[in-house]
Amino acid sequence: MRFVWILILITLSINAFSTPSARQPVSFLDPSVMIIEEKYYIGKIIKDFKFVLEDGTTHSIREFIKDKPTIILPLFYKCMTGCPIILSTTLRNISRINRDFNLLVLSFDSNDTVEDMIHFRESHYGDYTDKRVKYGILTSESVGIFTNSTGFKFFFSKRDNTFVHTLVLIFLSPEGKIVRYLIGSNPKEQNINLALAEASIGKFTINSVIDLAFLVCYTYDSNIRGYELNPTVVFGGLGALLVVLTLVTSIIVKRRNTQ
Repeated sequence: MRFVWILILITLSINAFSTPSARQPVSFLDPSVMIIEEKYYIGKIIKDFKFVLEDGTTHSIREFIKDKPTIILPLFYKCMTGCPIILSTTLRNISRINRDFNLLVLSFDSNDTVEDMIHFRESHYGDYTDKRVKYGILTSESVGIFTNSTGFKFFFSKRDNTFVHTLVLIFLSPEGKIVRYLIGSNPKEQNINLALAEASIGKFTINSVIDLAFLVCYTYDSNIRGYELNPTVVFGGLGALLVVLTLVTSIIVKRRNTQ
């Protein structure tokens, strides 16, 4: 009888060690929920919203644009992962772009403070300065206006104690129209430059005429989320060049006739 009890105890011990312990459920995020449905927003005028700059003053986006193409980079200032990466890449690339535009680095976390903003900028970028770049925080009343107007998405993960959000550059025309989204943590210099060219087309200046001619050579491909050479240019040769010259000439003539 004693042998039987010993055998039972050994069997229970083996089962105890071989049965896996209960684990926390795997955290799973479907990336598709963070996708901006661009087709519903591109071409629309952005709704006016307000934000606070480093000096504590409150501004509206319409006032801020000041007749310039504008890039909005939404992030939050307590972020230690994707936000510093996309901002570093963007700052490095725009430093090589000779254009007049605005870059608004904008926190969607209304709990961020001006001190958080200054600490984020100084700790990551030191004394880097570019007059085209400004840092701001959305007012609490404007967070919903901004997200509804642009399709930008974010949520707070309690488990990770951080925000999950889309990494994106949003390009606006001087009139405040949403022109392009560049999604990802590593926006390329050429894509930024071409998106700015698209955003500048509404203003008929010599530079915008050149931009128009340049954009004939490239087309935006949503599959690669960037620009690639237009097949008509690659295979059309002189025909495509003639199209470019015709467009440039017609715009110049139109401008002269309206003066």
